[in-house]
Amino acid sequence: MLPFTIKSTMTRDLYLRFSWKIFRQHKFAMAYLIIMPILILIYCVANGLPIYGIFLASLFLVAMYYLINMKMNRTYNKNPLMQNLESTFTFEEDHVIVTTKRGTLTLNYEDITDIYETKYDIFMMTGKNFGNPFVKKDLTEEEIQFIRSLKHKK
Repeated sequence: MLPFTIKSTMTRDLYLRFSWKIFRQHKFAMAYLIIMPILILIYCVANGLPIYGIFLASLFLVAMYYLINMKMNRTYNKNPLMQNLESTFTFEEDHVIVTTKRGTLTLNYEDITDIYETKYDIFMMTGKNFGNPFVKKDLTEEEIQFIRSLKHKK
């Protein structure tokens, strides 16, 4: 199986999925999105306005979703080095070589801090907010299993 090569392109959709996954990993941000609508609802119910409270809590959640999504889009748009960046990952016995048109980086498997997985993607994290996303449909089952196993190689 080893070595094998995977190509990945950082599209806007992939970046947004990656950013939302990272956002959901931050416990403070998620607590804020849960607690604020509850506080709005409690305040409105205490003042005899339960329907108004439901409306305001829902409006808060929708507004936060669009504001966060807008910020993520702006980050992608303002970083031309990242837009449609093609990366080639060559997985070896004890490291992965990441090659882009901007240079080459060798990562030891110990440098991988976590592996996140969603329905459509798998993310090889090298820091709390930084990682390398892969689209599952572009990978073989063996490649997906190998990337999953990197979580346990540290």
